[in-house]
Amino acid sequence: MVTQSASANRQPKPDFLLDRAGGVAVVIARIAAVVLAFFAVIQLVITVLFMVDGHAFAPDATSDYAVSMDAGIGTAIITGHFLDSDIRLVDWTTDVVNAPAVVLVSLERTVIFVLLALVFGELAALLANLRDWLRERARYADTDSGTPSPFRTVPIERLDRVGWYLIAAPVSALAVSGICALLGCAVSVTGGASTAVLIMLGVLSFMFARVFGYGAALQNDVDGLL
Repeated sequence: MVTQSASANRQPKPDFLLDRAGGVAVVIARIAAVVLAFFAVIQLVITVLFMVDGHAFAPDATSDYAVSMDAGIGTAIITGHFLDSDIRLVDWTTDVVNAPAVVLVSLERTVIFVLLALVFGELAALLANLRDWLRERARYADTDSGTPSPFRTVPIERLDRVGWYLIAAPVSALAVSGICALLGCAVSVTGGASTAVLIMLGVLSFMFARVFGYGAALQNDVDGLL
């Protein structure tokens, strides 16, 4: 009976393919976080350039939704496209650049890059935690010891932060679009797919945080009884 009980409590061998895929996912998430952070820095630099010498920027030859400047090593562009919003930064009748709107839009693009970089940074950490749990489960699989609980592996605060970052991006984009409309820009919000997806993923992150929190509380109660 003891042998059967020990055998029944043993966890199956971990899926090594899933373990490897988790490692690849961690690397991809970290790379995405670095790339997005780099884009945020570049966008912030372009914003500062516009604030220092806005006259060097002219309406982009290809679109009234952007302004550009020849930076010597390349072209610095500030575009009015972000998420589901399209903001015309140049008056199509007078070719006058709406400077306050340009600064606001460029800062919003920077904020979106930062928020998405933070999301991928948190996801990389969460994936690393879950990958480590898989490896711990493999270590205990051939013993009679209990398998480590996944509810203690995932920091609930990370899931909450991911939720806030995901929701903050589209909400701030909509707020900036409204302000730009008040500044006299032609604004259009198309589709709403990006906004809806980000908000739904944010809500899903909050739900997962509550699930893991409930699981951790149950685990603590069980440990208190043993």
